[in-house]
Amino acid sequence: MELKLILLLLNSSVNSGLFHFGGIGRETGIIRGSMGVKSKVKKIVPKWLYKPLLPAYHWTRAVMANFRYGFPAKKLYIIGVTGTNGKTTTANMIGAVLEASGHKVGILSSAVVQVGKDWQDSELTLTTEDVSILQKYLKRMVKDGVTHVVLEVSSHAIAQSRIWGIPFRGAVFTNLTQDHLDYHGTMDAYATIKRKLLKKAKDFVVINGDDSWFDFFNIQDRSLTTIYGTTDKSDIRVAGAQITNHGSKSLLVTPNGKLEIVLHLTGKFNVYNAMAAVGVGQRLGIPEAKIQAGLSDLLKVPGRMESINEGQKFGVMIDHAHTPDALENLLENLRRTTEKELIVVVGADGERDPSKRVPIGRTVAKYADMIYVTDQEPYGDEPEPIRREVIRGLQTTGYHDYQEIADRRQAIQAALKRAEKGDMVVITGLGNQKYRGMAEGKVKWDDREITRQELSAIKTAKKKKSGKETNDNVSNKSTDKSTKKSKK
Repeated sequence: MELKLILLLLNSSVNSGLFHFGGIGRETGIIRGSMGVKSKVKKIVPKWLYKPLLPAYHWTRAVMANFRYGFPAKKLYIIGVTGTNGKTTTANMIGAVLEASGHKVGILSSAVVQVGKDWQDSELTLTTEDVSILQKYLKRMVKDGVTHVVLEVSSHAIAQSRIWGIPFRGAVFTNLTQDHLDYHGTMDAYATIKRKLLKKAKDFVVINGDDSWFDFFNIQDRSLTTIYGTTDKSDIRVAGAQITNHGSKSLLVTPNGKLEIVLHLTGKFNVYNAMAAVGVGQRLGIPEAKIQAGLSDLLKVPGRMESINEGQKFGVMIDHAHTPDALENLLENLRRTTEKELIVVVGADGERDPSKRVPIGRTVAKYADMIYVTDQEPYGDEPEPIRREVIRGLQTTGYHDYQEIADRRQAIQAALKRAEKGDMVVITGLGNQKYRGMAEGKVKWDDREITRQELSAIKTAKKKKSGKETNDNVSNKSTDKSTKKSKK
């Protein structure tokens, strides 16, 4: 019975063309079709039988994908980046350092896909893609002459054997805070899965010494470990930092001496991310000047504190932050650098860890002057109860300056219409995603594009209003002159 079910799931993948070559868009569609069959099987097979079979199913698919594409990872120097927050930016910083040093680089992250000089906004649907798409990209990288790859690694990817067959040479751990407990059950289970990446690293690991889970992740031989942070136990630590809303300048103390780092990315958390990238660079023997150049050349990471400028007199920022800790880091920084009102659009996901929703509300309430609670990605869950949980988090702090607007576009529109010179509007949760998970499935959506459209509409409406007022004034003056002439 168990073998038949595994074969049924695998057969659905093979018959759908999962292991055939084709465009990435086609491949993604195939994956979704395969996952649809998987979901149907899940509905008819009892949980007690289905769940124990999944590890074997995932492992078998991983083995098949590796054989199909010829184990391309063995020909690449691969560095994995894991953690709850900061993975994407850290991966892109490491990629920038490697590129500045002359390596031909590949990056697979939820914000960016890079194959050598071919760089684009990521349209991948997962932090670490389905094993077949992942292996296909790695094969393409080998074909294009890439030597070094930075791979963002999620806990789901580790648990589901998506990284099977990849010989990681280096690994980075950024931090661990509450997320994905709907899948892993407990923080200990979540941490244990993440830690497996560090065990795989052959050459080095770089870990955040300030994180509360540091001791749990500090498992490699000390000679292979670089620790970064703010305490004396850190190999790389901050001696001083100046942070503005346009970037930062930091002085780091490293095993190779003092190093000044200039970033175009703002926030204390990005100083931490930069320290991780410095750690990797030094482990690989990259000269300090190249490390500095790589980090200063990185102007943005899509959907991570991404500024939207359509000529408005206030700031607008799009950010992927969707956990309490990520929102804390984001909003603490923006609160400090915002001249007047901090206006936040926020929501929470359905079919994901529901225990995050109240803390999300509490966190945003600490920093925002005005909050618009809206739908994010409800998936198959009812959206209203999700919003009510976020609002309950706001109310536990005594916060009452909020509006509940279910329609996300309308919520963004309301936030932008409220903003004035000196304010900052931050739209959280989706970042550079080009879809939303709704009851009807994946729906095309891009917070950045929607925001640009709404800013443009507001600008047009103001011009029309200004033009009408000008015409009215001219008309009134003409009437006044006619009146004066008739009196004469």
